[in-house]
Amino acid sequence: MALPNKKQKTSDQTVLQPISFEISGMAADVSLKVFDQEFLVHSPILKIHSAFFNKFLDSPDKTVVRGIHVEGEIKYQWVTELDGENDWQLVANLSEENLDTTAYKGNKKHQQHCFLMILCAVYSKPYVLRSIRDLQILVELADYYRTLPSVSRTLTDALFNSGKFNSDIQKNCCLVLQMATEARNKVLFKEALCYAIGPWYHPKYLTLYMDKNLRKVCENVYNKVAATCMNMHYRIMKLDHGETERLNDKISEWRQYQDGVSLPVYFRKVHSMGLIDASKLLTNNLVLQGRDYLAGEGDYQDWFLCAEISDEDLPWDITQTEW
Repeated sequence: MALPNKKQKTSDQTVLQPISFEISGMAADVSLKVFDQEFLVHSPILKIHSAFFNKFLDSPDKTVVRGIHVEGEIKYQWVTELDGENDWQLVANLSEENLDTTAYKGNKKHQQHCFLMILCAVYSKPYVLRSIRDLQILVELADYYRTLPSVSRTLTDALFNSGKFNSDIQKNCCLVLQMATEARNKVLFKEALCYAIGPWYHPKYLTLYMDKNLRKVCENVYNKVAATCMNMHYRIMKLDHGETERLNDKISEWRQYQDGVSLPVYFRKVHSMGLIDASKLLTNNLVLQGRDYLAGEGDYQDWFLCAEISDEDLPWDITQTEW
């Protein structure tokens, strides 16, 4: 990929330089203009990784408009067409004229950035998610242009380079779960799932009113953790008299400082006393931003972070390669 675009000033406006994706021995032959930002790419790559462009790039109703570009001959020219004031799409430019997009009320720069991420995914180039909204637009565009498999394949690497995005997953975990499901990315789904089954006494997944299937997946994981809690309680009940007395004394001591103790805090304390091994419950399965978080401590006093789900229980067909 070429270096980030530079701006050139003409008499009364600023013109963005094209962003060109480069392949040795192959000249770009497609111009995709997202508002005022042009992307120069290769039709074979688009056809392989985008079912949308594979279907429409050479469709009979698209008259080829060839143009000469500084990068070489451009066979396909697509420009932005508005669909109302807040939506847009790329269409074949049959008249060699740019369509008027001044009525668009959304954030053009944001849309351009997210479309760039789509192309980076297609070309297996690195990209960074800056916000939860980035993920939303990325998934929406990937769904429309039928590049979700490419996004799914490249998203994991992007996540490990997207610190700001990762720090926002917890408070947006249910939305992220839905986006991860659509993108079919296991790492992101499992990360959001760890947060969604907390806080323990009122888990966030309960807000998934409209997505009963996803809510059921979360509920099953929550119930598995609850079953582990029951097993731990059973082991506590089997403690000998001396250990039980020691635990009761500690509970009385804890209650002097607070009205109650959350279940994660309780098991953290019992584990630290050496009465039972609660490490299975206290395990942290986060792999992105929260690898140092501790269940039952700090901001996660009412969280277990040990959520696990097998690939077979994920809410999509893991054997499907095109969708």
